[in-house]
Amino acid sequence: AVGGVAYFAGKSSAPKNEGNDNSNYFPPVDQNYNPPVTSNTNNNVTPPVTADTKKISSCVEIVKGGNYILSNDITNTSKNGCIDVHDVTGVNIDCKNYSIYSNNTDGTILFNNATDFSLSNCKINLENPAHNSIRIAFSKNGVISNSFFSGGEVFIVQSDSVKLSNNIFRNNIMISGTTNATVENNKIYPNNSPVVTIYNLVVQHGSGNKIINNYIDGLSDGNWYNVQKTTGVDDNIYIWNEQGDLVSDNTLLNAYDCGIENQGFMFETKILHNTIKNTGVCGIGGWYSSSIKGNTFSDNIIENSPQAFLYFRTDNLQENEPPVYFSDNVFKDNMFLNQKKIGDIFLTTSSITLSPE
Repeated sequence: AVGGVAYFAGKSSAPKNEGNDNSNYFPPVDQNYNPPVTSNTNNNVTPPVTADTKKISSCVEIVKGGNYILSNDITNTSKNGCIDVHDVTGVNIDCKNYSIYSNNTDGTILFNNATDFSLSNCKINLENPAHNSIRIAFSKNGVISNSFFSGGEVFIVQSDSVKLSNNIFRNNIMISGTTNATVENNKIYPNNSPVVTIYNLVVQHGSGNKIINNYIDGLSDGNWYNVQKTTGVDDNIYIWNEQGDLVSDNTLLNAYDCGIENQGFMFETKILHNTIKNTGVCGIGGWYSSSIKGNTFSDNIIENSPQAFLYFRTDNLQENEPPVYFSDNVFKDNMFLNQKKIGDIFLTTSSITLSPE
């Protein structure tokens, strides 16, 4: 069983988006879901309209702090980003529910070396799935809220304290080399249901990141053994070489592999109070270069999956890799319901294999 799992997961390197865009597709599942408001929601920023507010009516470069609002829909046909914010502090953009349409652009909205920024009430539609609907790089203290993103990928890289809150995403989210990011109270779907995609959300090579109270639907039939015919995502949340993260109170649905999977090391991370339903392999697991230490898995509900937890390691030590760990982890008060058969059989409810290659 272990060898079979290692074969079918097939992620030997960084996860990537393998989908194509279909801008007419809209996820049919639970579109009326409204995330409950938490105390952290007050951090969302909608700038006040004042005499100094600057209006945006076309694509623009922003290098001066201040409050900005969109005055109309914008269509960008160039290869450059439409709103390019860089080397600046204190930029707040309110799209006033207008839309930005882009095709073949290198990031529809860009924040580069920006501090204390916000973006709210936007509708971003990107036709080319190979590009970023929004890219945040080398930036800190930003809030993206109450917006809609379709197509491409949301990419946050080498940044600190960026928050995504109360948005709807019809695309993948990648958070890379970033610390203290928060993804909270969002609805997240793949950008195109008829195509297999590796993940809804990946956090990698960072620390202190929080994924809290999101509704994440992979739109898969949850059947890995029919993978050639399945649709949707492999994993809802993918954690790769992270430390000190928090993944809590999320609803994770319909992935043909696992609800939460880690690759490489995962240290001192808390996975708490999540509900995971309809997966093809496991609720929570990891095997590619997996090394986990000091983590807490508590009060999760896993339903309609072949196994609740699945942990082992497929790889030898990588060059300069420190010792491999499976130690000091706490598994407590998790619940496994309605186990899914593989063919005509039930697997063991959970499997943790500790053995050298």
